[in-house]
Amino acid sequence: MADPPNHEPDDAGTSSARDAGPTFRALLIGVDFYLPNRLPNGATFVSLRGCVSDVGRIREALSARITLPYDIKTLLAPSVGGSAPGGPSSEWPTYVNIKAALDKLLAEAQPGDHVYIHYSGHGGRVVTRCPEVKGRDGYDETLVPMDIGDVSTRHLRDLDLAYYLDALTTGNGRP
Repeated sequence: MADPPNHEPDDAGTSSARDAGPTFRALLIGVDFYLPNRLPNGATFVSLRGCVSDVGRIREALSARITLPYDIKTLLAPSVGGSAPGGPSSEWPTYVNIKAALDKLLAEAQPGDHVYIHYSGHGGRVVTRCPEVKGRDGYDETLVPMDIGDVSTRHLRDLDLAYYLDALTTGNGRP
């Protein structure tokens, strides 16, 4: 999709955006393809349809309506047939890539910037790792990365997301 005139393209440099005032920053995540997985409890997450096209539509709507300079990043796992999603692995919504994208968003965002995060894919619910916050029998709501079946991968928990949202709105946690 072509960017409208007078807008910053993907991966826009922050120096030119700073000269122009606030920047609209977006992280759009769409997961149609889930790597084969079987979790310890026997659950699986099947591949989906429509999540990547959701992201395309959101990107198109944002690009058409944003009046600020913008920087839109995407992590996509389109189903293209076969044993892997389309596109480069560096742009797949794996746990590591999602966390890295959120860290980069946090590092690049400046006071006054507008931030939008969109996720289209499986959600989950797991026993909390923070019983002191959610109670002994508490659960965390999660975003499910495409590589959830890998033993080194985790769910992206609501408390992780709360950290990023708090840091983005208060400036705490910024380098």
